[in-house]
Amino acid sequence: MEELDQKAPEGTPEQTVPSEGSAEADVQPVESEPALDQLRQEVEEWKNRFIRLQADFDNYRKRVSRERLEERDRGIEEVVTALFAIADNLTRAVQAARESSDYASLLKGVEMINDQVTKLLTQFEVTPIEALNQPFDPNLHHAVMHMETAEFPNNTVIAELQTGYQRKGKVLRPSMVQVAINSASSQGGNDDQ
Repeated sequence: MEELDQKAPEGTPEQTVPSEGSAEADVQPVESEPALDQLRQEVEEWKNRFIRLQADFDNYRKRVSRERLEERDRGIEEVVTALFAIADNLTRAVQAARESSDYASLLKGVEMINDQVTKLLTQFEVTPIEALNQPFDPNLHHAVMHMETAEFPNNTVIAELQTGYQRKGKVLRPSMVQVAINSASSQGGNDDQ
């Protein structure tokens, strides 16, 4: 048998039938217009969802911020309202001091006001920091003075100049204190310098 030339005659376009494994067989037909419209619609829906979620989150953030400020204001109002009775009693004490020279009753009135303040602090879970005769702790105490002495152990608080306060373990104000320095330890420290 004679081999047939599979080439097309010259001048005629070559036509080939793609085989099953060829690249041309993998070409997919162009998406139809309805399918593209459906995809565009889904993209638009997702975009709108995203925009709504972003707006919802912004609204949530603003609401939480507003609620925090309102809670802070309520807390301030609660404390200030509790201070009214104390302020009234201080005003009365000042007036009584101007009108009378009875210092014993004035002292008694001031002590009563001090008790009111202490009760108020206790009500808000604020407690004084124990400082006197305690080892110096920089987390609780603010040393403003040192005193060379052999009477107290080194780094012991020997005077409280201003009471410190804490609430639930958090220091609100450290105690202002004077701290002992032993003569022997201070001399030893000078030898090293």
